[in-house]
Amino acid sequence: MGKKAIKNQPVEEEKNGGKIVEIKVDKFADYIKEHQFLLMDVFAVWCQPCQIQGKVLEDAYEVIKNEIEGIEIIKINSDKYGKLCTTLKIDSIPTLVVWYKNTLVTLESGLLYKEDILKMVKQVKDHLDNPELSTEDIQPVKEE
Repeated sequence: MGKKAIKNQPVEEEKNGGKIVEIKVDKFADYIKEHQFLLMDVFAVWCQPCQIQGKVLEDAYEVIKNEIEGIEIIKINSDKYGKLCTTLKIDSIPTLVVWYKNTLVTLESGLLYKEDILKMVKQVKDHLDNPELSTEDIQPVKEE
């Protein structure tokens, strides 16, 4: 598994034949503008549920990419970029965030398994395919 770091560019890590990109905060705004559809994993290195979430995303990467044409999966380290997490009102980790056209569409905190992630991504896809739905029509994927 190789890493490639270029000055002022995100670090890219190969995962299961695809790429999950860890974004640096100074590139975050540009990245969400450049990519129409994003699934963002907010994590911390020391957080065991975050490590599990990362492995689940690695395992689900190809399925997610096949379900949603053009979706990108990115990671944000909450310890490095706490201010960004505060701005986005992310107060627990792991958290998955879906962005579409530079807009935060939905946010789910806590460990999500493959089925939950796919349900969330499909709900967003269905929403995007039906412009009559509003953001409020997207329901949480986990039972509280």
